[in-house]
This record gives sequence, structure tokens and C-alpha cells, in this order.
Amino acid sequence: MLEGEYNLPTVYCYNTGCDRFLDDIYLFSLLDESYIAKDPVYTLRTFRGIFASKDTSSGVVVFVNNGQDEWMIADTVKNALGLKDVFYLERLNACSVFYVK
Repeated sequence: MLEGEYNLPTVYCYNTGCDRFLDDIYLFSLLDESYIAKDPVYTLRTFRGIFASKDTSSGVVVFVNNGQDEWMIADTVKNALGLKDVFYLERLNACSVFYVK
């Protein structure tokens, strides 16, 4: 669905209780606009702040590593940015990847 799309704003929601963070960091590092959110409280305000200066009109990519409510986080991103859809893309070694559009 997003093959070759390296310019979408991206957030990696990092749970420090999961020591497998680096398993998937290479793919994340290829992206042009990325942010690592380390153990934040996932609120509308949190994600509005993270994406405040980013163009989110084509959507965003959300990585959520183990030990977190991944669908709740993806849905919070959707609501924070006024987007409409959440697509589950893939499960990697230590995280799930969502496209929020």
C-alpha cells in the first residue's frame, strides 16, 4: 500500500518496557520525516504536538511496538489529526505498522 513512500510523516510509539525496539529501527530510519515518542501518554494533544508542523494531508504512518494498545493509539492519531481511516499494514519483529489517512 505504501511501497516507496518515504515522505509521509511517521511516529514510532516506543514502549521502553519492550527491549526489541532496535529490531525494526532500520525501516523506520529510511523515512524522511520521523519522530520517536518514548513512553508518552497517548492523547489527542500529544499527537497534535508531534505532527504540528507536518503536512498530514496524505496521511501518516504509525509504528507501535509491543506491550501497547496498538489500535487505540492508531485511532487516537486518526482523531487528533482529523483523518478518516486506519489501515493495518504489517506486523514486524517488534511492532505493528499502521497507515492513518
